[in-house]
Amino acid sequence: MKRIKFWHPIAAVLLGLSLSVAASYPAIKIIQTERAQQQSEIIELDLALRKALIEHDIPALQNLLAEDFEIYTVNQGVLSKGEWIRNIQRNMVNYTQVKELETPQIQGNQISVLSEVSGEFWGIETQDKLVQTTIRLVERKDKLQIKCVVIKLV
Repeated sequence: MKRIKFWHPIAAVLLGLSLSVAASYPAIKIIQTERAQQQSEIIELDLALRKALIEHDIPALQNLLAEDFEIYTVNQGVLSKGEWIRNIQRNMVNYTQVKELETPQIQGNQISVLSEVSGEFWGIETQDKLVQTTIRLVERKDKLQIKCVVIKLV
């Protein structure tokens, strides 16, 4: 009977670890690819929202916002999707510029960005106001939609 030498168990453990890492590599690459694709979709949704707000594109807003959408505003508190869109249609909320100042921070289905915002909001003219905007997304019917927007003055 052969005796097990000291290095045999160590070699077996190292071999097992290297095989498990090699076997999981394709799964890790798939996860990384999916995460990068999801982050790209989130950034595109954020850009589409800003464009729709500046251009008063109500059909685009209707499509981007979930039915149970809420916005937490600085002056008006919490507004539903319908209330916010009515305020945009009546020019109570009129974005003229939204300028991103830093790279958006994405965490899961949430994006947060520091921006300079210009426009007229509930009768108050605003020029280059610093705001922190956090957007939470939800997937409905295989499509990402905006569930919630939180706006804070900085």
